[in-house]
Amino acid sequence: MTGKIISILRSIGAKSFTGRHRETRKTPFLLSSEGISLVELVVVLAIILVLFFSIVRFMATSQKKAHDIAAKSDLRNFATIVISGEYMYEDMVLATPNQKLCHDRSRVDFTLPNFTLSKGVCITILSGNPRRLNDKENPYIASSRYKDSTTIYNYNFATKILSDREASKDGKI
Repeated sequence: MTGKIISILRSIGAKSFTGRHRETRKTPFLLSSEGISLVELVVVLAIILVLFFSIVRFMATSQKKAHDIAAKSDLRNFATIVISGEYMYEDMVLATPNQKLCHDRSRVDFTLPNFTLSKGVCITILSGNPRRLNDKENPYIASSRYKDSTTIYNYNFATKILSDREASKDGKI
């Protein structure tokens, strides 16, 4: 009976069959004398490149989100100071339309005590009168933006709504 099984196994391609199992040891990859093939090298490089570019893309979008969050936060802080009335001193010039305050001091048309913008952020006054914050016909609106971002945040002091929009193609607010 065993002889019949051995002959059947040999007929289907088994090279040698004995009752005992023989182990065939392969040389570990790093110790083999064959090395790696070009196909294996290309596959490994492709995997590394895919991982690298996905990490770079993730980092770029994370950085953009961080810049947008800074611009939004600075606008909220500005709105809080303006609404609280802390900046309204008789000797201070209030921010009026088209005036701008930038972190890098490239343009400073107004200042607020104890208020510092995040790096790269500018606040621009778009419309209205700072002494009439609740005027719905001519609302006092401030805008905030990070220097390289396409997202612009607007705060309407009459409605107390913070909104965002994309910048126009020429980059102007």
